[in-house]
Amino acid sequence: RKQRGARLPTVTLEATFTQQSLDFPFDENRTASVKLHLPIFDSGEISSRIAIAKERETQAAASLAETRQAVREALVRSVAALETTRRSFELARQQLAASEGEYQQIAALYRSQEATSLDIDSAETSLAQARRAVALGALEAKLAELRVWHAAGSLKSTLLSKEH
Repeated sequence: RKQRGARLPTVTLEATFTQQSLDFPFDENRTASVKLHLPIFDSGEISSRIAIAKERETQAAASLAETRQAVREALVRSVAALETTRRSFELARQQLAASEGEYQQIAALYRSQEATSLDIDSAETSLAQARRAVALGALEAKLAELRVWHAAGSLKSTLLSKEH
């Protein structure tokens, strides 16, 4: 808008009022002048500045749209990762329940001397791995949740910057 305004005429009004202590030739003197500046021949300078300003505006709008799209994609990826992590965590909990049941069954067989110490060691290892997987799954779920919150916060700040 500023560059387009350079094509408009500029009007300047100047006025002076002088009062003299002597009355010769006049006791007061008043002048007024109007100046009009009309850019007719500017060698295309104003047109080129307008074109540059339009191009910069277009680039800024494209950059803003690209940034918003990137933030939306990050949010969608974060939510998808959160859902995947929650499902993995639920599977780890089910695996832990199965490992605990298997361990109790092997322990009962071991006490009745129907299983070997190798069987009980294998069941203990499986149970420990299942417990580790549950702990790791819980941590990964919390981290995925934090990533979603972070992405949502980024989206909010980007959208708020549009309004201001």
